[in-house]
Amino acid sequence: MNLLQLQRREISELVAHPMHSRIYGEKESVAGLVSAIQRNGYVMPLVITQSNVVVSGYRRWRACMELGISEVDVFVQEFQDDDDIVWKMALGDSENRKTTNLQKARQAAALMKIIRKRRFAEQNNHVPIAELAYIGTRTIDGMTFHEIEGGFGAGVKSMLAVDIAKIHNKSIGNINTDVKRNYKWFAFGVDIIDIKESEIIDDFINHDILTQRSVNSAKNIYLFSESGYAKLLKIMKDTETWVQYEKLVREYFNKK
Repeated sequence: MNLLQLQRREISELVAHPMHSRIYGEKESVAGLVSAIQRNGYVMPLVITQSNVVVSGYRRWRACMELGISEVDVFVQEFQDDDDIVWKMALGDSENRKTTNLQKARQAAALMKIIRKRRFAEQNNHVPIAELAYIGTRTIDGMTFHEIEGGFGAGVKSMLAVDIAKIHNKSIGNINTDVKRNYKWFAFGVDIIDIKESEIIDDFINHDILTQRSVNSAKNIYLFSESGYAKLLKIMKDTETWVQYEKLVREYFNKK
């Protein structure tokens, strides 16, 4: 974030960020601020984005509207992305306000979502990852697994390491060790994704695919594309695995 010079803005030009009401609610009283502004005749500058979204000073903005003040001082900041804005809103703005327990919980949830998203990006070398979706359970020729789309592209089929382990009678530890030992052969975002910090993990826990304990103890939770699955099988060096793989390619990975 880069702090720019102090500027003036019409009150009517400013807009609220949608996350503000989700964190702090829509019925916060500004009576105290109205009285303070009337008494002191001063409004501390608001912090806004270049598109006039209020990031810090939302209650002061509302108080000014109630008082009929037409212009306010603002600091205009550049933000990297919307997560950067929400981070400032949830963390920075809380320094100047008394928050309820519910608001604190919402702040924590918003911050944790951003932290997980950033960790997810770091774990996958900041390669752009398509949105993931859990579709349901599938069984093909006696092989039961969980159908997942996304990650490697919109609608692209993928498979959890834990499912591959079950299909090929391996332990998840064996699969993770094979990946670790041959790390350089896998291209992140193309062959493999580490979804430990992805929001889809919550879906897997809710559907009893993974347990919270296993997620907490795991260093990585891998998701494979068809190409990543093929590379893993070459490492495993088991001819029987290719028979199973070819069935999955025909009936799962290549099915639209």
